[in-house]
Amino acid sequence: LPYRRSGVREFVLDLPAEQYDTEGYQRMPVGYPYPFLFDIVDETGAKLDYAVVDVQDVSMGMENESGGAQKLKVRRHRILMDVELPSMGYRSFGIAKREPRYVAAPQPAGERGHIAQSGGVLENEFLKVKINSNGTFDLTDKESGIIREGMHYFEDRVSTGDWPHLDPAAIKDSVVTSLGLNAVVTMDEANPQRGIYRIEMSLPVPKEATGAWYRSSDTVDIPITVVLTLSKGSHRLDVRTKIDNRAKDHRLFVMLPTKVQTDTVSVETPFAVEERNFIPRDVGDNSEADYRYQPMQNFIDMSDGTNGLAVINKGMREYAVCDDPDRTVSLTLLRTYRAYLNANTDMTPEEFARYPETHCPGELEFEYAICPHVGDWQEGGVMAETYDFKAPIRAIQGPAKKGELPAMQSFFTVEPEGKLMLSALCQGHDGEGAVLRLWNTADEAVEAKITTTLPFMLAAKVNMEESETLEKLELSDGVVAVSMRKAEIATIRFCR
Repeated sequence: LPYRRSGVREFVLDLPAEQYDTEGYQRMPVGYPYPFLFDIVDETGAKLDYAVVDVQDVSMGMENESGGAQKLKVRRHRILMDVELPSMGYRSFGIAKREPRYVAAPQPAGERGHIAQSGGVLENEFLKVKINSNGTFDLTDKESGIIREGMHYFEDRVSTGDWPHLDPAAIKDSVVTSLGLNAVVTMDEANPQRGIYRIEMSLPVPKEATGAWYRSSDTVDIPITVVLTLSKGSHRLDVRTKIDNRAKDHRLFVMLPTKVQTDTVSVETPFAVEERNFIPRDVGDNSEADYRYQPMQNFIDMSDGTNGLAVINKGMREYAVCDDPDRTVSLTLLRTYRAYLNANTDMTPEEFARYPETHCPGELEFEYAICPHVGDWQEGGVMAETYDFKAPIRAIQGPAKKGELPAMQSFFTVEPEGKLMLSALCQGHDGEGAVLRLWNTADEAVEAKITTTLPFMLAAKVNMEESETLEKLELSDGVVAVSMRKAEIATIRFCR
């Protein structure tokens, strides 16, 4: 990503038992795999805090230099570590075995500072989450003091249309919510780096629809599992929802009362962020009715100019905002449909039964996040938060050795941070050089400064196909300046 990143990340360390096992050292009780004793150090030699969340003894197949293979006994550690990473680059850390650090007369060391607390509470420096008995939660933004109660309930409606969004108007829709359910709330992880709570419930919904819009009186239960994750120093609450869909002809939403008094919503679209009014339009007797469900890319944002709430997602493309007093945002989890082609809306029961997959049966999983912030989406850094959630980092473990590269490096840096977003960084179509594509998210022209540590000698602004040079740029000491218009998409090609 085109900016520095920081936060708690999860890593896997496979440490060879013969190298890291401490002779004569034993933890109580015996007979269980405990973490090895080791330090993690950065490029300056400073020790970093980490938390071990899981330990397993495994046998790993390894190839040797002679082409043969052997099994190596390792102890697999899943750890959490708060790290800072450079933009579009890498950072190296060292792992060093250490001796036991005994304490002769243990004394109270203060509160543990676990993020997950008893009673269904997650709390870090910026957010507090209190889970309610029906599976909803109250979200407190500790910076603004705003408390949003009753967040994250489920709503189920009829859906009998075809594959576009052509649902017939429901004359009588039985809308089911999870507000009256009793949920099972389980703490899954508690440490100073991260807290995780799991919420489980079963939502009874009509089994199917009869005719075009009436819902069956027979019901089936849809098991729902919600996993809430809050990390140290994070401004967002990460959510993973898993459902087992056993019903037909329905549409399932997650509902988020934002408490933001506004009539517009900011929506990320391809290479732009649009401002949309969500108040229903008076369309009279027009052939096309007002349609509340709208497309999005990776986030929508509700703001009154002073405070806001962003809803970030991975791969979920439909939302709606209700014109109720709470300005409730709904995210579409699934929408089933009957006709597999627009031309096949009038099908026999046998034809309907032939295509059960259109009803999205079975287990489905969704990932999204909720991020309170100050100001609008730009002031609140929503774009950076969105892509930090969406784009994972990659960790590679290897033997310690000397090399030519520094321990930490950015291959490219882009300024000003927070206004320019990376769309692509790849090799040129002809196999030569590198192509960097950026788009200006700001509402004004920006003078971009791109710095590279790679040995390029030439730079130019080209079209997206890389077939035409639009402007030759001056590349001096690895730095190039690019003027970008409001909302411009710029493709920069670097060559030796």
